[in-house]
Amino acid sequence: MIPDNSRQDTAVDTGALPPLQLTVSFPAVDGYLRVCRLNTSAFAAGLGFSVDAIDDLKLAVAEAISWLLSDNSAVGTISLAFSETASSPNGSPGLRLVATRTNTAGPCQPQPVGELADAILGAVVDSHSLVVDGASAVATLEKVSDAEHGSNPSEQSTDDLA
Repeated sequence: MIPDNSRQDTAVDTGALPPLQLTVSFPAVDGYLRVCRLNTSAFAAGLGFSVDAIDDLKLAVAEAISWLLSDNSAVGTISLAFSETASSPNGSPGLRLVATRTNTAGPCQPQPVGELADAILGAVVDSHSLVVDGASAVATLEKVSDAEHGSNPSEQSTDDLA
């Protein structure tokens, strides 16, 4: 049978896509820090963040999760909620990460945030907050991509994203 080449492919307008979101939960133990960094890399790469911006985010996540893990007093869980934020004026997407530690028994008592950790977070993300509220502690990080709108994230090297 001869293929019919007379049809032309037409683009289907799907409308505006909803913002990307991802939530990951795991026990509050040191061994899952790599999971945090890998998920951060994958989510940011999917939004078109540069390799340098992804490295900044991985450093920020390591600091935030280390702070959440500094509470050794009780068993708990950590939940990471990644979301795409509104585009910046240059059209680049942003990323918001809310990391929440919830203890199953007793209050959450991470160590006080040190000056070095606060300085690192201030240098690598656009905004951050670390808050303790009873049985939970919450680290919120936000960063806008430095890539220009329309850049192709598949053209970036992914060799060192992990």
